[in-house]
Amino acid sequence: MEEAERIIMCREKEFARIGVDVPPLFVAAPMVRYSKLPFRRLVSRYGCDFAYTPMIYADCFVKSEKCRLAEFVPSPGDCPIVQFAAKKTEEFANAAQLVYGHCRGIDLNCGCPKSDVRSDGYGSKLLEDPELVADIVRQCRASIADPDFTISIKIRLQYPIERTVDLCQKVERAGVSHIAVHARTVSQRSEPPDYASVALLKDCLKIPLIVNGGCKTFWDALEIVRTTGADGVMVANGLLDNPALFAGHSTTPKQCVLDWLDLEHSERIPFDLFHQQLIFMLRTSLPKQQRKIFNALKGSEAVREMIAEVCLNAFKNALREINPSASVQKALSVHDGKLFVLNHTYELHKNVHLVALGKAAPAMVEGAERVLAGHIRGGVASVPAGTTIPPGLKTNFYTGAENNLPDEKAMENTRRIEQFMAEAKSLPDQLILFLISGGGSALLPAPIPGVSLNEKVELIGLLQNNGADIKQLNAVRTALSRVKGGGLAKSGHPSKMISLIISDIVGDPLELISSGPTIVSEKPPANPIAVLNQLGILDKVPTRLVELLQSAHLSRIQSLNNRCSPVDALNLIIASNSILLNALANQIKSSSHFSSMNPFIVTNRLEGNATEGSWIGRRLLISFRTIVTTVVIFASPNRHALSFYLANAKGGRNQEMVLSALYQLAKDRGQSAAKRSGHFALFSIGSDGQDGPTDAAGAFLTDADLEGLPDSSASELEQYLKSKCSYQFWSEYKNGQNLHEQRLVEKFDL
Repeated sequence: MEEAERIIMCREKEFARIGVDVPPLFVAAPMVRYSKLPFRRLVSRYGCDFAYTPMIYADCFVKSEKCRLAEFVPSPGDCPIVQFAAKKTEEFANAAQLVYGHCRGIDLNCGCPKSDVRSDGYGSKLLEDPELVADIVRQCRASIADPDFTISIKIRLQYPIERTVDLCQKVERAGVSHIAVHARTVSQRSEPPDYASVALLKDCLKIPLIVNGGCKTFWDALEIVRTTGADGVMVANGLLDNPALFAGHSTTPKQCVLDWLDLEHSERIPFDLFHQQLIFMLRTSLPKQQRKIFNALKGSEAVREMIAEVCLNAFKNALREINPSASVQKALSVHDGKLFVLNHTYELHKNVHLVALGKAAPAMVEGAERVLAGHIRGGVASVPAGTTIPPGLKTNFYTGAENNLPDEKAMENTRRIEQFMAEAKSLPDQLILFLISGGGSALLPAPIPGVSLNEKVELIGLLQNNGADIKQLNAVRTALSRVKGGGLAKSGHPSKMISLIISDIVGDPLELISSGPTIVSEKPPANPIAVLNQLGILDKVPTRLVELLQSAHLSRIQSLNNRCSPVDALNLIIASNSILLNALANQIKSSSHFSSMNPFIVTNRLEGNATEGSWIGRRLLISFRTIVTTVVIFASPNRHALSFYLANAKGGRNQEMVLSALYQLAKDRGQSAAKRSGHFALFSIGSDGQDGPTDAAGAFLTDADLEGLPDSSASELEQYLKSKCSYQFWSEYKNGQNLHEQRLVEKFDL
């Protein structure tokens, strides 16, 4: 439901409840520093009928152009009541002439209780001279006869109440349009408002009376109207805390905070004003300690740092939420000697064999061993070189695939897995539990007879350097492997098999994750020779390898046609980047640090070359033109390819994508949208903890990184991109502060 429609329905219901036939006016009071244009625009979105400007000294406004530019500049859509402090008839009338046609009306401040204002003869000092107040109103009305241009006064109560009645009746006869009365005297500050005296005053007047003081909620406003019979309610501090008060919101809604962020960009609000208003709006929703942190922020840089901290903490919390051990434990349930996975049931009698491969294998094994306990007969795992193995696990771990590339150690580990499975299936009624995660393809090399590991690695490298996508790579890899493309599951037949998978590929295609070792497809496999032709590299592949590829492809088709009994394998994705993205967005939405942040998932299907990260930069620019709010962009780039390989180049797809976004923003920052860019944070992180052959998990970028860049920065950034040296750039830039270290992810066992 739109906010305007919701306001109408809320008001109709409440007006009927208290028996109000004529809807009262809801007015934003004049407030020094705060009731300026951005605030007036904000409250107008939430049911405020009209708002006052802060008090302006009329004589200064008339004499000084600088004062006029600072205090009130006409703006489309803004039609306030301009409040002036005046003690002479001509200065008030002259000020009125200057703003006539650009506002709803003007108001004479007769209520300000501050001693410095009173000592100069302004504000509540005028209450002591009713005739002067009436003369000021009379002369102003004579100079501007337009009845649609209101002339009003704002006063405080005087005792005995007859003094207030006398003043109000005098200005009524002088032609005042309405009166706003603060239901306290000049000397009163926090005492309860005297609504009974306001009711008496209302009975003595024919013009509208607006009452001010003591209103903290929409329901307070309705009760004040019911009690006093006033024609409207004016609110000051209550609107600072909750600009949506007149819309019936009991506290500041999130959208209202987002609207304030919107206005910060469109109105170029000074930081002090922007920050103070946020303090007002957030002080009831932020815990005390975090409120202290937020209140202490001293500039835009501090806000940026806070946004980055929120994003980083949200990422950590999202990782905790879907960490591999917990994800495995959620997927498995043991009860009365039975294992339950989805709607499948398996008998348990110390018949479980664990086979794990990938970067998350230790954590996944830990989760499985915790759930299955005494039912595990044995286990074997292939993990990346340098992996830390938690103590106390019964599964045997073997390392290989340094720098995420298949090697002899990884091939030996594959033979261990094949031998382990051969022993398992030799026993009756056995259950093989596969635990598969990122990096599994490099950790499970098993070239078909006649193909060496080096030949296979060189061929895959040729494919990558010529822009092969993951599907094309997989078509060739599976054709050259004994275990990929369902080969591992076939070798476990007739045992029952379960495969719990952590996906690292866009769209979560089971057959592509680690090249699908447990996915036995009923569809004909993709033709690897056709892939070589598509990439234009068939003539670059040795004839012997081409013949072996063709033979292997035909063999797989023949095997598919001759299969007698189906392989009993259940494949289940238990964690993925899509799941992580949703968890991350939810973490930011629920962040108690800064509840106004507005996360949205741009896509979870981002594919292509990492240099296309410039698309993210363009998307940020569009955000500044249209959404104009705090935006956090999430993507899923874990299968981005580096567009080509260069000797001595070092980087990763995540680092390159963020660098590409920075390049696009730097190139386009001359545009007006870029000049007024809002606070943002762009994080691109490999959720498995490694971004290419580097010690980083990824990189991040905030709007602060756009400041201080020299005019030549775009061309320099372009050179880093062309040379594929994103790691070098981020390592040197701000001493590596924008790099995500591997341990950020590894500490959560991903």
